[in-house]
Amino acid sequence: MTPRTPRVCAAIALVACGCSYDWSIPSASSPSDGGGDVDATVPLDAGAPDAFDASDGALDAPVLDTGADAAANCDSLIATAQSAYALARTCSSTAVAGVTTCVATVKDQCGCDKIVADDSSAATSDYENDVTAIKQADCAGGCGTCPTAPALTCLDMATGDGGVALVCQ
Repeated sequence: MTPRTPRVCAAIALVACGCSYDWSIPSASSPSDGGGDVDATVPLDAGAPDAFDASDGALDAPVLDTGADAAANCDSLIATAQSAYALARTCSSTAVAGVTTCVATVKDQCGCDKIVADDSSAATSDYENDVTAIKQADCAGGCGTCPTAPALTCLDMATGDGGVALVCQ
C-alpha cells in the first residue's frame, strides 16, 4: 500500500457519507419523517433577503444603492424638496405685499427651521414629505449649524413664466 492510498480511501469515505446524508428540510405537512414540529406559519427564510433567483438557478448578489446611482437619487430627492419648498413659501392670495409676515416654520432634513407661508398648506405638507424621503434615503449629509430663521415678509417675486407671485422673502 502506498502512502497516498489511505488519504484517497478517507476522501472516498467522506464523499460517500456526505452523499448518504439526508440534506432536505422536513416539511410541516409530513410528521412521519420528523417534520411535525416545524412551524409552518413562519417561512424558514422569513426576513432573509431574496438572493436566489430560481428562474436561472444562479445566486444573485444583493443590490446596494451606492456610488453614482445613490448620489443621483439623493440629488433628485433634494431637487424635489427644493421645488416643494419654493411652493411652500408662496403667500396666499389674501396676503398684502410688504405687510403680511411669514412666521410659520417647518424642519428641513438637517432639523433646521425653514420659514413657510402656511404650515398647514398642501405645499408645506409636500415639502415635509420630501424631507422625510431625504432622511429615509440617508441623503441628509452636510448639515452644519442651523441658522436662525428670520421673520420674513411676503414680497413680489418674478416667476419663471414672466408673472409675479408673493413669496416669503
